Parts: sequence; C-alpha cells; structure tokens
Amino acid sequence: MTPRILISIVSWRYLDNVAKIVSAIESSLSDDDYLVVIETGGQKSEDVERYIAEHNNMQIIYSEANEGFAASHALSVKIMQEKGLEGILLLNPDIELRDNHIKVLKDYISALNNDPVLGCPVFFRTEEDLEVEYLGFPVPEDIESCIINSLKQKKEIPSLIYNVKDIHGCFMYVPSTVVRKYGWMDTMYFLYGEENEYLHRICKNGGSVKIATDLYVVHENGGTFDNEQLKCVREYYRTRNRLYNNYIINGRKSLLKFNFRFVFKYIIGRYLFRIKSFRENNKTYYNFLGHIHFIFGKRGKTLDPNNYV
Repeated sequence: MTPRILISIVSWRYLDNVAKIVSAIESSLSDDDYLVVIETGGQKSEDVERYIAEHNNMQIIYSEANEGFAASHALSVKIMQEKGLEGILLLNPDIELRDNHIKVLKDYISALNNDPVLGCPVFFRTEEDLEVEYLGFPVPEDIESCIINSLKQKKEIPSLIYNVKDIHGCFMYVPSTVVRKYGWMDTMYFLYGEENEYLHRICKNGGSVKIATDLYVVHENGGTFDNEQLKCVREYYRTRNRLYNNYIINGRKSLLKFNFRFVFKYIIGRYLFRIKSFRENNKTYYNFLGHIHFIFGKRGKTLDPNNYV
C-alpha cells in the first residue's frame, strides 16, 4: 500500500522558492497519497497563493508571526494527525529536490515498515561540484569515504542506508507513530537545534533514526540569512540552542569549557584588552549574548528575525 504522507514546508522569506519544490513533488507523484502544507512564518505572497490555487493537494497556513522551525511544523503535525496520515516530511525551501525524490522516499517508508525517522546526506554546491555539508552523526568511516570519493570522482552516489543519532533538519521524515510515542520537538528552541534534541530523545528512548543516501539533497546553506544583521541573529540562536543541547546530552560538566571560557574570554578581550576583533565583529557579540541568555535560562523567541530584514 502506498504511504500517505504530509509534506510540510516552512517558508519564512522566500515563498517563491516553494514553486521549485512543489514542481519536483508533482513530477514524482501523480496520485492523491500526499498533502503539501506551506506555513508562511508571518509573510504573505500573492504569487504563492495563486500558485497553490492551481494545484491539488495543497494548502497554505498564514501565521501572524515567525514562530520558528519546530512550532511552525507543529501546525502541519496537527493536520497530519487530524487526517490520519502516516507521517510528515519536513522540507526547507532552500533545497534542491530531484523529480523522483518523494517516490524514492515512499519506497523506503514501505520497505522499512514506516518505523524509523529518515534523513539523507546534505551537500552544498561549489563552482566546480558538490561537497559534503552533513552526513548525519555518527557516520561509518567506510560509508563516509565512499560518499566523499563518489563526489570527488563525480560518480553517482551508491545506494546505502545506515543508522545514526542525528540528521539534518532540511529533509526529515517522521512517522506518525514516532510522534504519538515521543511527542514533537521542543518549540521553545526557536530556529536552530530543536531537531537535534528531538532525535536525541527518540534514540535515548529506543527509537530508530536512519539515513538513506538515495535521498540526498543540495542545500543553499544559510540562504534565508543573506544580510549581516540576520547572520548575527542566526549566530545568537545557534549559540544559545547548541548550549542547551550540550547540557541536555552531555550534562553540566561539558558546559564549563564551552561556555564560561568563552564568556570570560569575550569580556577580557572586549573591555580589558580592547581587542579589535572583539569590539567590531557583531557576530562575536551575538555569540556572547547567546551564552549569557543560556546562563540565565532565556528560551523561546528573544530576537525576531523579521526586525532585522
């Protein structure tokens, strides 16, 4: 039986990019066994609205604000549960899908009895070719070298599947049974890190996470954060939420070197020795702010990216 899945796309700034994703989905599927839900993150686009009106199996959710990765996809999870669909595929709008991508995913879902969370290798494009962005963690050495060598030699990536504890959130399939058993992501993260904590929780409690190389995507890394102020916001959330994950996964002792050392280094460098790079680099300041907010338990959306566009 063909799996019935929901495809969730959160498009905060570049709703027009969704058209390319949808085109690849429709090239792969001709039946009614999927639903595409686009959550706009506080933005609105008449172009996308017209586009969706012309296509079947799509709906759009206009949110009043950008609530982040986990909270936005949670709206699609609710729809998945209401409609009794078998799983949800999370997609970033800044990735390239091949025309047969969703069909290959569905074949894997059927073969694996809709049991594990599924991810894929993520590459980025250079002027010459593709390079590895993330292969999941941990990656068997023989598989990692095989993928890297295939890219270098410009050969087709071999069909492989391997167990991991972490995958990239830009392409991530979660069965409905996993959501019922382990819940959803922590929506207090906002932006980065929520999928890492979620996958850790799943694996810790006996769940399974796998990567299938056939599903690889090309990611325009950081394409949404295309100005310096937005890059500073990204640095803040990356820092703060990585600290939370480090604390959850490795405990208090792991924070001493990673957290307090940086805080003292920043204060001494900026205010005592007045080091130029510490005083002029805004990313360093936002990195520092992320550390401080973590120390004081700050959660949720503290900096709204819409204010930095």
